[in-house]
Amino acid sequence: LPPDPLQQDQAIRTLMLIPILIVALIVVLVLLIQERRRSTRKVNFLLDAVSSGDFAFKFREDVPSYRGAGINAALNRIAQIMQDARTEAIEREKYYELIMNQVSTGVLVVDGRGNVLQSNQEARRLMGLEIVTHVKQLSRIDEQLEKAINTIRPGEKTRATFLNERGNVDLSI
Repeated sequence: LPPDPLQQDQAIRTLMLIPILIVALIVVLVLLIQERRRSTRKVNFLLDAVSSGDFAFKFREDVPSYRGAGINAALNRIAQIMQDARTEAIEREKYYELIMNQVSTGVLVVDGRGNVLQSNQEARRLMGLEIVTHVKQLSRIDEQLEKAINTIRPGEKTRATFLNERGNVDLSI
């Protein structure tokens, strides 16, 4: 301690403040950890809801700012943006499907694993199927048709012919 009594008094007061500051720091840290956990739970809830297509939720924004009003508003905005994007994608898909069903050419869209992503009414009519979900279904019509669709690569062209109840069907693939 300093030799001057006034300086000693100030030093003692400073030393007494250290435990108070440590306790205050611990309280602040605990509150920050709790807020982080709360925010993490909210974000996980948002992600779970969005992944299941559920947008019928809204985080409360009428809470005090120290209780997460800012994060709630941000999460609500993210949810709204994602819902708008989903709605737009659904509308776009319906629009493309409408266009595909208006053309007189059969259209079949297949991914690399053979899953049929899109088929229009004309394609299903030509193949005599009500629904097509995988190219393996085409082997019931004609094995060469399934093989032609399975082996064709983007940009290539080929032809397939098969017989159905209406006669010979000649397809450009």
